[in-house]
Amino acid sequence: MKFIAASIATLALISSAQAADLPIHKPAPAPVAATACLEKNGLATDVFGFNTGSDVNDVGALSGSLTYGGSFGARNGSADGHLATAQLSYGAFPCVKIGPYLFAGAANSKAYGFNALHGSQYGGGIEVKYKFLGRDTHGVGATFDLALQGAALSGGLYGPPGLRSDSSWDAVYSLFLDKELIAGKLYGALNLGMDSNWTDMPQLFKSGYARASTLRIGASLAYQIIDGVFISAELDHFRRYDAVFFGDELGYATYAGPGIYWQATKDLALSAAWDIQLSGKAKGVPGNLDLSDFSQHIVKAKLAYGF
Repeated sequence: MKFIAASIATLALISSAQAADLPIHKPAPAPVAATACLEKNGLATDVFGFNTGSDVNDVGALSGSLTYGGSFGARNGSADGHLATAQLSYGAFPCVKIGPYLFAGAANSKAYGFNALHGSQYGGGIEVKYKFLGRDTHGVGATFDLALQGAALSGGLYGPPGLRSDSSWDAVYSLFLDKELIAGKLYGALNLGMDSNWTDMPQLFKSGYARASTLRIGASLAYQIIDGVFISAELDHFRRYDAVFFGDELGYATYAGPGIYWQATKDLALSAAWDIQLSGKAKGVPGNLDLSDFSQHIVKAKLAYGF
C-alpha cells in the first residue's frame, strides 16, 4: 500500500521540522555574523502548527521533545498511521542547533475486498539547523534545516505483496522563514521542504532501491491571544514525485487547519495541530483528493522541555 509509505514520508517531512526549541528572552543582537541570529524576544518554533519558526537554541542550551504524528483516511476502506518521535536539541555553536532523534511507528490499512495489512517501523536520525538571518537585524528570520534518518520496516504495507521492503532512508532539506507582523502579537511563517526517500526493493529495482520525493510548501499565521498562548491557522501543499529530487509527478494534496500552542511554564510547552486535505489529485485515479499518496487527515501533538 503506497498510501501508508507516503503517509509515513509525509509525517517524516513534517516531523523533521519540529525542533525542541523553547522561547528564551535573549540579549539584543550584536552586528556580527556569529550573533546575528539572536533575538530580543525569542519565538517558540512550534507556535505555527505543522510549520516551523526560525529560532534555534542558545549556545550550550539543551532541550528535549516528544512528538506524536498521526495520519488517517483512505479512499476505499480505512487506513491509519502513527509515529512517535523523541528528540534532544543542543545549541552547539552560535546560530547552530544539533538534534539527534529516535522514532517508532505503526500503520494499518484495510481496503474493501482485501485482507487488512499491518506494518511497523523504527529508526533514528540527526537534524542540523543553521539560522543565518535574525528578525531583529534583518526584519525576517531564516534558518536552513537538514535531517538525515534511516528506518527498519516490517509488515506487508511496505511494497507489493510478497515483495515488502526492509529499510528506508530519508534526506530532508528545509528552509524556515518567519516575521513579526504585529509587535508581540501576530507572526507569519513560510516553510519550504523536500524529502528525498530511498526504500530498498531489490526484487524490483536493479539499484536495489525505489526512489521518491515529496515537496512541501507551507504558510502559517500565529496570534498570541494571551501571554504564552498562541492560536494558528495554516495552509500546506504537498507534491510527490517518482525520483529523489522531483521527476514525474505522482500526486498532490493541499491541506489547511488550526493549531494551538501553550507555554505552560518557563521550561514546559505543549502544542497541537490538525490539518485536513481540501483538494488533491493522484495520477491516474479519479476524484478530487489524493488518498493514494497522502492521507485525508494529519494530526500532531508535542511536549517540549528546556533543561
